[in-house]
Amino acid sequence: MVPFSNQHVRYGQVIGTGAGTSFNDDEGNHTPDIVTSEKREGTDMRQRTRRIATAGISAVLALTMVPMQAFAATSVTVDKEYTSEANGTGANGGTWSWDGADGMALDGYNGGSITAKGDLDITLSGDNTITASAGKPSYGSAIYVDDGDLSITGDGTLDAESSTATYGVIEAEGGDVDIENTTVTVNATSNGGSYGITSFGGNVNITGSDVDITCDKTGDEDGWNIGILSNANGEKNGGQVNITSSDVSVTCTGDAFLNPGIMADNETSSDPASSVNIVDSNVNVSAPGGAIIAAGYDSTCKKGTINVTGSTVTSPEGAAILDLQGDGAYENGQVIGTGTGTLTYLYLYDTDGSANPAIATSVAVEKPTTLDPAPVPAAAATLMRTAANAEMPPSLPKTGDDALPATLAFCSLFAAAGALLLARKERARG
Repeated sequence: MVPFSNQHVRYGQVIGTGAGTSFNDDEGNHTPDIVTSEKREGTDMRQRTRRIATAGISAVLALTMVPMQAFAATSVTVDKEYTSEANGTGANGGTWSWDGADGMALDGYNGGSITAKGDLDITLSGDNTITASAGKPSYGSAIYVDDGDLSITGDGTLDAESSTATYGVIEAEGGDVDIENTTVTVNATSNGGSYGITSFGGNVNITGSDVDITCDKTGDEDGWNIGILSNANGEKNGGQVNITSSDVSVTCTGDAFLNPGIMADNETSSDPASSVNIVDSNVNVSAPGGAIIAAGYDSTCKKGTINVTGSTVTSPEGAAILDLQGDGAYENGQVIGTGTGTLTYLYLYDTDGSANPAIATSVAVEKPTTLDPAPVPAAAATLMRTAANAEMPPSLPKTGDDALPATLAFCSLFAAAGALLLARKERARG
């Protein structure tokens, strides 16, 4: 601030530079040290904040319309490793092709193991058979995905077989296994046990599919023998088996110890709670170590749960979802069994390893039977066909149209226009 004086306003202060007194002459010209334009720090900050906020909203809206990128496979192995787009034939017929990213197509493929590093989406055409190869990189799995999600879909079928699987015949390590709208059969035979379909650090999701799994433990070596397993594995992900609108059959054979049919579990206190969720599905499970189990490794882990929605446990008679709380491994959760109250143990670990007799070893879960509709009179059928063949007015959207992308695009343009208008106003004020 500097003192100010002229013939009309003789005393006061202005914002300026230098020292001494500033003034206007008789013609109204001010001295050069009077500042004619000033932006106060607070005002300038508010203007910048408005611009940044508006630009940020525009950017967020624009990003919502950009598809999220998956971690596509960096390589696949079918007899040998490929790191770029490739195709070939199975040892016993059919074809396979990989797009160099996450897409693989099998058309009547009949050959050895398929493995991938990163996400892999398999589409089935025709009848496909994969007979697992022993050793690395598949570890005896028919399909093995490392550090990624595995999805299997398509109007074809898949028969996956292994007699040497160390882990799952179909397995994802560090990702989900998604089986959707297709037909999959799994057969595992081993001396020490193996898994049919499994995910370590991910979920197993079966949707709209027919899945049949057999795990035959032929020897007496100790080892898990499980039809479907989701294990959180300390990865802070996974531990859920989700079966939706599907028909699933699981049969495990061998001694009872460590031999359940479907199991979801978590290993550490930081893992998510494990769960088996059956929705609108028919599920039949037979396993000497318990048909369906969801559990945490110990009392420090989150409790496992079993949830059945839109279906009913029909066998064994009097079966219910029972709490399990014991001092041994995988005894913090729920099982399907008979009786009442909380079960205190899963297996007799310190003796013969036999399963708790209250745990059901054979379980049937069924969805309600849909009755056939009553016959429609001929006249009514004619009217219904006429209505169905009538053209929709052009102004109505077609079934399945999604207005969300257009709405987001409009909002993004609107926000961008607002940002431009604010910028122009600020320039005008300056």
